[in-house]
Amino acid sequence: ENTISKGGAGFDADSNAQNKLKSKSTSYMAYTGYQFNRVLCIELNLTKYGEIYYQNDIALNDKNEEVTPDNGITEIDTLYSPQSASLSANIGYTFKSGVRPFVTLGAGAMQLNPKSAYKDLIKDSDSIIPVAHYGAGLQYTPKKNQGLSIRVGVAGDVAKLTIDTGTEKDYTMQFIMGYVGLGYTF
Repeated sequence: ENTISKGGAGFDADSNAQNKLKSKSTSYMAYTGYQFNRVLCIELNLTKYGEIYYQNDIALNDKNEEVTPDNGITEIDTLYSPQSASLSANIGYTFKSGVRPFVTLGAGAMQLNPKSAYKDLIKDSDSIIPVAHYGAGLQYTPKKNQGLSIRVGVAGDVAKLTIDTGTEKDYTMQFIMGYVGLGYTF
């Protein structure tokens, strides 16, 4: 099975933080794999999460005046363009109707591709970072065309990163995308 999917990505370092990392472009995922039976597949996923930028939310001080964090990063600064590759088990069940709900779980590696001005924000951002890959979705294969399938799902990678904005702090970060894709089984 070979597929190219297109979707949108999201990225949130800390949902309680005033400053967040967001995606501002389209994500892409390509995968290929082998289906052993109606339940088990193995897949190789290549994902590009788009450009990640830093969003400074406006805060108010005790005098009700707008305050912007003083780290010098603005909302439009692109920090990274992460890409990942992973090997995953795809477990689901193909019903007679051609519908196959599934979950994926695997491991892989990510490269953040930092913009040169922000290489030091995430420690070792030039390195290959290990990730856990996961996902869930529905795949439909019409009875009349057994080779073609349509897939809708959510996929993501989880990585442990150290962010340094004056003080180093470890975060478990998720890179997530929703996607729709077409596949063909040989």
